[in-house]
Amino acid sequence: MNNAVTRPILGALEFDADLNWYQGRLTVGGQDALLYLSLDECQDEQALLAMASEKISDAEISIRMAKEFAARELLELKNGEWLGEGESPFTEERFAEKLLLESMVFYPDRTRELTFRDGGLFFGHVVLVSLDEDDACADASIAG
Repeated sequence: MNNAVTRPILGALEFDADLNWYQGRLTVGGQDALLYLSLDECQDEQALLAMASEKISDAEISIRMAKEFAARELLELKNGEWLGEGESPFTEERFAEKLLLESMVFYPDRTRELTFRDGGLFFGHVVLVSLDEDDACADASIAG
């Protein structure tokens, strides 16, 4: 296991032995975010690096899709329990616009998790969107 790797699309990644993953930074659509590649249950580190490189090249599409999915899945929660006093109900579009990418985590099973800063939607919680191995959004939730 290397302490650091560099890949053209992924950039420089440092290995964190405590968390058993590579970590780095990426810029997508002019926005900086954290990048993690989990090595838990990883049988082929090179395949994980290749998959992450492939998926990063389409990251803007995945991010837009994840924001739209989160808006559909969490809008009722926002407009119900999480609507601030005097705050107007949100549309899906307005909800999605508030989300800012914080990090992307890639797993050896080809799944991913995108974490978004909530832009105040849920009073500072993060929004998590999981993508399955076929790049379909599988789950959206709030955390933190």
